[in-house]
Amino acid sequence: VVLALAPGVPRLLCPAMNPQMYAHPAVQRNLARALEDGWQLLEPASGRLACAEEGQGRLPAVPVIQARVRELPGG
Repeated sequence: VVLALAPGVPRLLCPAMNPQMYAHPAVQRNLARALEDGWQLLEPASGRLACAEEGQGRLPAVPVIQARVRELPGG
């Protein structure tokens, strides 16, 4: 957590949750605020989730996350 608050450190959010939760206005407000604060966002993948729903909310595959991390400054 302390590293996430260090100035100048690239930060990447990879949110994963139920599609209804992800679409909730409070979550979207918090994500928008994180972007304003300099965080990068890797959008959730779409597909079948553990809750048996379909939609945007899956954690992206590890190679996708790794590729995005490599794109960050210092990655």
